[in-house]
Amino acid sequence: EKPNEPKKPTPEPSFQNLLLFLEQVSIVPIDLKTQFPPKKSNQTQKQWGVRYSIAGRYLGGDDTLDEIAGGFGLTRERIRHIVEKGIKALWDNSPQELKDRFPLTSFNFRKPLSLKIRQRLAQARRIRQSLKKSKFR
Repeated sequence: EKPNEPKKPTPEPSFQNLLLFLEQVSIVPIDLKTQFPPKKSNQTQKQWGVRYSIAGRYLGGDDTLDEIAGGFGLTRERIRHIVEKGIKALWDNSPQELKDRFPLTSFNFRKPLSLKIRQRLAQARRIRQSLKKSKFR
């Protein structure tokens, strides 16, 4: 790929495709207040802003669904739902060229495990293995 050429999505659905899409969509100026007004009259701008900040925290950092959910008093599943809904709204309001390059089916909304979690899992595996070895001696 050339330096100025945008990265191409992978053929299989992946979280990386989702991040590449967000990188490209951020280049396109979007006025969130006019593009994504609250659909329900009882939904305030504040609630709407909180939902996009939840999506940003999940997609832009190492925070787990549990950590985000705890901070907002929501469930993991509700956080996942908010993120998917926000991405789909961005995708719906993106230029056709971007939609063609990044079909919704190319996105996997499950974020890879953070380094912190991978390290904890590796430590737990090592402990389990050492316990198994000591049991059979």
